[in-house]
Amino acid sequence: MQAPSASWIESGAGGLTWNNQPGVTGSIQSALSTGTAGYLEWSVTDQVRSQYITNNGFRVADSAENGATDQAQQFNSREAGSNRPQLEVTFQ
Repeated sequence: MQAPSASWIESGAGGLTWNNQPGVTGSIQSALSTGTAGYLEWSVTDQVRSQYITNNGFRVADSAENGATDQAQQFNSREAGSNRPQLEVTFQ
């Protein structure tokens, strides 16, 4: 997971597609897949702090996209009937 380096819009004219996705910036946060269905967790404290200045959201991607050993990864969107993404905030 990384922060996009530019703003983007979800849909409509100029909406986000694979071909026009912005680059990424900042440190990479990773989560290991267990190979089974379920939620993954990332600690995004540094990214959230940096978003006080510019908030372009988060980009979730496989570490080896388009590689020779690609394995399918699937994440549900907020429109899914079940297992929707969740944001859990812990204040310390």
